[in-house]
Amino acid sequence: MKVNAPVSDHKIMDYGLPKRSTRPETKRARTANHRIPKWAYLLFILLAGFVTYRIYQHRAIEAKAAQPAPRPASVAKVITKDVPLYLDEIGTCAAYETVQVPAQVSGVIIGRHFQDGSEVKKGDLLFTIDPRPFQAVLDQAKAQAALDAGDAQATRGPACEEGGRAAGLRHCSGERAKVAGSDRSCSGKP
Repeated sequence: MKVNAPVSDHKIMDYGLPKRSTRPETKRARTANHRIPKWAYLLFILLAGFVTYRIYQHRAIEAKAAQPAPRPASVAKVITKDVPLYLDEIGTCAAYETVQVPAQVSGVIIGRHFQDGSEVKKGDLLFTIDPRPFQAVLDQAKAQAALDAGDAQATRGPACEEGGRAAGLRHCSGERAKVAGSDRSCSGKP
């Protein structure tokens, strides 16, 4: 019997395990198909970095485009002076003093010569009232005065028209003068 006999492939003991082939060609082919080369990993990392960079660059360009253009600013020399204080608030304002201004005459207001809240002084023109009704009353009074003067001359008589130069007549007829609304003499003396 041979003690140093080579062990053949066919006599492998099987303990319920799947049979493996021990051929070196098939083993290398399987590992070569499943193994990814190192340069592929490097290429994948470079591509992922480039895509990420482009995404962030595109977002930055969109953000810049969405921002409004800067507004032009004017420049002035700085000076020191007193300025009024303006307070813009929501609320109700009440004056320290309120004054009732009664009208001296009644009429239609055609003009207002002041602003609300402005200071006014004595003698300032506040309103303009329509002058036509007042002018009509004045014209009527002048016409009535002219009529009365005409009636007075008509009732005086010839002695008064001559200026009271008639001999012996000191006064115009008293009853005529009283009718005209005056008890004066022709010369204008009482």
